[in-house]
Amino acid sequence: MASSTQIINFGILNIGNSAEPVLITSSSSFPAIGDWQSINYMENSSGTVENVTIKYANYGIFIDSNQIKIQNSVFEQNYEAIFVSSRGNPDLGGDSFSSVGHNTIIGELVSLDNQSPNKFYITK
Repeated sequence: MASSTQIINFGILNIGNSAEPVLITSSSSFPAIGDWQSINYMENSSGTVENVTIKYANYGIFIDSNQIKIQNSVFEQNYEAIFVSSRGNPDLGGDSFSSVGHNTIIGELVSLDNQSPNKFYITK
């Protein structure tokens, strides 16, 4: 059974930087997909996720804000890597964004900007 453990951000949450990698993962001795829920960036929140590896979550990052930047990060063994709501508009910067396993980026009417191939836009 999946845990309900999650981080819910209504303000500013910056995780990691180029000099200090961060690993966010399960605390289980036998980790499995869905061991914890997600990092949630709620409406009007902001932050940067840089040089971070997220493992064994249900949704690695849930985005309901347009002020989130994710760069040089890896998503492994999550049910979904990133979930973007209809209000979300993340900037997926850098060329090292990767997803391992059956991770995907999902959202409502997600499209790529041809001018900035790592940036997702939510259209209504």
